[in-house]
Amino acid sequence: MSKKLDIIKKAVFYAHENPTELATILAGNISDVATKVVVSGATSIDLNTTSGSTADYVGKALSQFGDEMDSSVTLALKSEVTGVSISSGTGTVAKTVTDGTKFVVKGTCGSIVGELEVTVNVASA
Repeated sequence: MSKKLDIIKKAVFYAHENPTELATILAGNISDVATKVVVSGATSIDLNTTSGSTADYVGKALSQFGDEMDSSVTLALKSEVTGVSISSGTGTVAKTVTDGTKFVVKGTCGSIVGELEVTVNVASA
C-alpha cells in the first residue's frame, strides 16, 4: 500500500476526532507524535504469605492515529507503596504486602502519561 493511501485511510478513520487536521493529513504533512501511553500487564497479582511475586509490565507509546511508536516509555510507581517496587519494566511485590493492596504503574513518554492500577491478593500458604 502506498504511503499516500495509508495517510488517506488514517485521515478518513480519524477525521471525526480531528476534523480541522483533515486537510493537513491528506496533504501528507503530518508527523506521528506520541499522544497516549498504554501500560499493560496483570491487574491482579496473587501472592501467598511465604513468597513474593513478580509481574511484568510494558509501556507503549501510541501516535495520534493509534499506531504503536518506537518511543521509549519509562515505568515507575505513581506513588510509593510498602512492599512494592518496579525496576526495568518489572513490578515486584514483596510478601509483606497485605491483601487488597493497590498500586499504580505509571508509564511516561515525554509529557504523556498512562497508568494501570494493580491489586494484590494474598492467600495463606
